[in-house]
Amino acid sequence: MTGYRKVAIITAMLALVITAGATVWWRRRHHARLETCLAIFFPPSAGVGIPPLHRVYTTNFESTENPISEGGNWINGGSCGDFTLCPGAKGSNVTSAGSRASGTQPGTIPPPYTDSAALVTGNWGSDQFVQIVVWWDGAAGTNSDYDEVEIRLRGTFAQNVSKTYNINCRVGTPSADSYIQMGRSNGPPDDFTPPFAELKGPSAACQNGDVVTGTIVGNVITAYINGKRVIQGIDSAITSGAPGFGFFHQGTSAQNSDFGISKFSATDVFPAFGVQERKGERNSASGKD
Repeated sequence: MTGYRKVAIITAMLALVITAGATVWWRRRHHARLETCLAIFFPPSAGVGIPPLHRVYTTNFESTENPISEGGNWINGGSCGDFTLCPGAKGSNVTSAGSRASGTQPGTIPPPYTDSAALVTGNWGSDQFVQIVVWWDGAAGTNSDYDEVEIRLRGTFAQNVSKTYNINCRVGTPSADSYIQMGRSNGPPDDFTPPFAELKGPSAACQNGDVVTGTIVGNVITAYINGKRVIQGIDSAITSGAPGFGFFHQGTSAQNSDFGISKFSATDVFPAFGVQERKGERNSASGKD
């Protein structure tokens, strides 16, 4: 073997070692990057830096649908005439109209827990990033009810099965009764793991225009409100599934139509877009993967 070939082989081996080490370092820096990168939503149509097997989905809910489908891009948590669209996970469906999405839950006191929810269809990587923009019409009754916006991570819906990580935030005027928490839906109806991270008080409230972010990287789950990390938990029970969102409505003082979300974005690519602060303009054009 010539000296030139020896040098070439050694150089190639060193490059592989350096690349592997850099990948490990990059993943460990994930959460630090997310908290310092306060950027606008990544435009999925640009395709910059996205490996072809990874996913980005964002929508402003421009269609009027009940239940939400957007061309087969959603699966709902309830039942309907289409088993593919609504497999009967013992929850409620999501509706969209007027550039926002809302729930369809009856508002009765649980059990059963019939949260409205929808997951993006298709295969997703296990590391996931979801951002929603809260919509609330300011109805005073919302403060009396228990009305929540939810982020779903690693979710699966099937007949009589709802298995997801949930980040839920109570909508309304900030008060001592406001909260944001994360927990786990284990699959069978009404089988929940109690919140393993929670924040209560005025700083935990979700109001109109607030940007709520949920991420899961490995076994670390983190929630942000307007770019500020508010809770974080560790759990390893669910290893795969799809991102999505949902709602909880309990009470008779307000309606499902009084609160919802006006934008949803999800990705399994990091850092495709950063944790976003609340901004004046929240309704840019939608796009889909």
